[in-house]
Amino acid sequence: MIVPARRIAVVRALQLGDMLMAVPALRALRAGYPDAEITLIGLPWAASFAARLDRYVNRFLPFPGWPGIDEVSYDEARTERFIAEARAHDYDLVIQMHGSGGQSNPFALALGARVTAGYYDGPHPHPMRIGLSALRSRQPNRLSRARERGAGGEGIRSPSPAHGRGAGGEGVLWPAAPYPHDQPEVLRNLGLAALLGCPDRGTALEFPLLSEDHAEADALLEPLAGDDRPLIGIHAGARPPARRWPLARFAAVADNLARRHDGHIILIGGPGEEEIVAAVAERMSARALNLAGRTSLGGLAALLARLDLFIGNDSGPAHLAEAVGAPTVRLFGPADVDRWAPLDRTRHAVVRHPVACSPCGYWECPIDHRCLRRIDPADVTRAADGLLAPTKRGPSGGVGGSFIPVGHGTGRLQQMPTRPDGARREEPQRNHVREGICGA
Repeated sequence: MIVPARRIAVVRALQLGDMLMAVPALRALRAGYPDAEITLIGLPWAASFAARLDRYVNRFLPFPGWPGIDEVSYDEARTERFIAEARAHDYDLVIQMHGSGGQSNPFALALGARVTAGYYDGPHPHPMRIGLSALRSRQPNRLSRARERGAGGEGIRSPSPAHGRGAGGEGVLWPAAPYPHDQPEVLRNLGLAALLGCPDRGTALEFPLLSEDHAEADALLEPLAGDDRPLIGIHAGARPPARRWPLARFAAVADNLARRHDGHIILIGGPGEEEIVAAVAERMSARALNLAGRTSLGGLAALLARLDLFIGNDSGPAHLAEAVGAPTVRLFGPADVDRWAPLDRTRHAVVRHPVACSPCGYWECPIDHRCLRRIDPADVTRAADGLLAPTKRGPSGGVGGSFIPVGHGTGRLQQMPTRPDGARREEPQRNHVREGICGA
């Protein structure tokens, strides 16, 4: 490895979909540092997520907040305590995996590791101000001390000894690279692992399932037990209204697929999405199993793993379905399809209508929502037909996917198969809005 390390911290204080897209990088990091203690610093909800990934993550710490990072409200005293404890833990390496670095690089540097790695936007930002006056009296960092005493710094080459963190509260980001705005999110995160010399272990997402998750799914699906009709999940929600395809069109697609494939329709939604899901059910002619608000995160994942097809907006459950192996049809409107669409073009289809104003960062569309309203139910039904067609099923149960632009224009995303060995402000979150654990 470029940077020898026994204690590593990864900063990524984001939501479900964003965390799932970091799993390939965590997998690569563990391959590169098989014996290191790896700590994930994330939002409080992610403690259970980290526990599931115990093959890659040893410890979890809740992100304390930092000026300019909106995911957690900033309390200076709390953040100072967190940083003091992090420095006492004596990290060898901190990896900033929370976007382009405008606010997150100063936080990562404040943790006082011997080496801090990450992306940056614009000119290389060294030296960087840490930003807390209480930290400006700290002593020179361990990289400088190790260089002075010739211990523990083998293999580490920083730009200059003058760029170490010193009494003025300054630090250096190294290894570092310009933020790759034009890459899919999974590959951006893998780029950080590659920067450290970690081997590529594939781009597949992961979400390990527990026995209690399967038991919950068994109970939820008990009303449908006894036949082998296809299970088709529909998720009409998304936290930003701008990402929601019209509910009546979801209902039309559900009716189409129930009729054409004799499928069971399962309506999915997280807490707070009950009204959205009820509105879809009211507009349907076919019967549906409404599970909105009735699943834990693990139970939802186990349920998604049993689906023959998932259909939904770009949201956390869509990424979760991909992570547990369900074929998906995703509807993209304002979200950046190049960044967030699945890389595997065999088991997943993307449907979008290219328009000049997409991608955008609006929470609610200020005009006519043309990016999603111009997608017709027939377009989504056609994509679903291709994934449900029995003649297209492969050994894994997957089916041929596609990228389907509709209307005028063409899709920008190229087909990028998953490697066979893979079992906006500063841009940490998608399009300047945050994804919820189930709603996104």
